Amino acid sequence: DESSNCCYLAANDSQNSILVWKVSLQDFDCDQHEGTSTLQHCTSEGKAPSMMLLGHTNIVWACSFVNLEGSTALNSNPGEEMDMVLVSCSGDKTVRFWSMKDGTCLQVIRQLGGGSQLLTCSFCPATYALAVGAYDGKLLVTTFEADKQRLAPAN
Repeated sequence: DESSNCCYLAANDSQNSILVWKVSLQDFDCDQHEGTSTLQHCTSEGKAPSMMLLGHTNIVWACSFVNLEGSTALNSNPGEEMDMVLVSCSGDKTVRFWSMKDGTCLQVIRQLGGGSQLLTCSFCPATYALAVGAYDGKLLVTTFEADKQRLAPAN
């Protein structure tokens, strides 16, 4: 199965966007040590990004991939399952959820950090919890209620 040999890589650029590459594990040299693989280097230098994610209005500080396989929580199309999602946070004080299927922004969450830039973020699909680290040193944890269509902040 070709999809099981694919993975995503993401990086911010100087234009407040996120560059995403969908790569095959065959694009990498891996060093095997007792059942684990260590990435040594990419052999596909110069490969163009698969997509560019646009929407943040300030530097993107962090992003992380979340496997939502089988979930419909972030999908705007009823009944359609999501697979891989990218969560990003930025100096624009927003967190964004992106579809890796087509690069669309699924949801924007504002005002988590008050007046502070958001420097790191992580989403736990098992508990629907979003953790965000802000520039002012605060760690913000928000949980969501998963309805059939979208994630909605829990009250």
